[in-house]
Amino acid sequence: MSELVASVAIQAVDRITAPVRKIQRQMSSLGSSVASSARKSTALSNAQRRLSESISRTTRRLREQQGSLGGQIAGVVGLAASLAMPVRAAIKFESVMADIRKVLDFDTPQQFKEMRNDLLEMSKRIPKSVEDLGQIAAAAAESGIAREDILQLTEQAAKMGVAFDLTGEQAGSAMTGLMKIFHKSVDGATEVADAYNKLSNSFAAKGGELLSIANRSGDLGASMGMTAQQVGAFGATLLDLKTPTEVAGTAMNAMFNKLGNLGAQTPKFLEAMESIGISVDDFQQSLKKDAGGALLEFFKRVHKAGDKGKQALFEMFGMEYTPQLAKFANNTELLAKAMGMVGDSTEYAGSVEEEYAVRAKTTELQLQLLR
Repeated sequence: MSELVASVAIQAVDRITAPVRKIQRQMSSLGSSVASSARKSTALSNAQRRLSESISRTTRRLREQQGSLGGQIAGVVGLAASLAMPVRAAIKFESVMADIRKVLDFDTPQQFKEMRNDLLEMSKRIPKSVEDLGQIAAAAAESGIAREDILQLTEQAAKMGVAFDLTGEQAGSAMTGLMKIFHKSVDGATEVADAYNKLSNSFAAKGGELLSIANRSGDLGASMGMTAQQVGAFGATLLDLKTPTEVAGTAMNAMFNKLGNLGAQTPKFLEAMESIGISVDDFQQSLKKDAGGALLEFFKRVHKAGDKGKQALFEMFGMEYTPQLAKFANNTELLAKAMGMVGDSTEYAGSVEEEYAVRAKTTELQLQLLR
């Protein structure tokens, strides 16, 4: 390529500077007779002017030639880069497939080949790169998801990823997290994602943020009887009240841990509950029937007690968590709205699929299918 550029440049210079050399010869001839003729002096001046103009034109043409050649070179480099992209993607995909093979048992080489081909075909239907799909499948395999469920999980997680604007790795980790924490099947985890999408459309909460909170505090929530949808409702309430995701998850962890394990709490903690008219025994029974409803009633009691309720909350949760948990007590109607929104699965079933269909039609994601 460098020899081609040099050759073209030399030819261009020779062609364009020929008039300059001719004028230089004329100027030399005129210069020899300046002393004998005033008219020759004028001619010399004119020749100098023409020389200056020709030099300007030559410089301009050389720059144009240089720009044209530079554009051609850039085009070649761009073409090479575009051709290299699929190669890099293929290499990354094969690396991900190798990871899957390490943690997933295949009865025959043909089963592994079929999964590989199924993921490639899926990438033609869903606007996620084959590498992203491979990462979802790998996350599922590493989490111990059964081989026969991995393709279904990969497709559902990929659609959720599009709907919630998550990477393949994030979507795979979130979906498998819901399945393991709340003991859900792929369909069950998809139903939870539907609920979170419903909440994200009505609250200042993103689906990905709700998934993060569920994976952060879901274990303790599930231990006290909370459903994944109820955890999402509490998370959406705090996010809507401008609480950072990590802070919301940490505060909810403290709430689930303490109220879900009353037998391990101090006498001071239990006295604080009793001080606002909440029987410890009755509360524990309520948790068994409807943990989310019991917590909502708890915060209604805190709010109704006024300053006494604030003091009780402080005695129970301390300075670190009281400011965030007080938001539930001060916004019980908002919390009740969130809880009601996810109380009936028929109200949000298919929500992620609908969101995915809308987003998948965008130009950017359609172009993803062409890669």
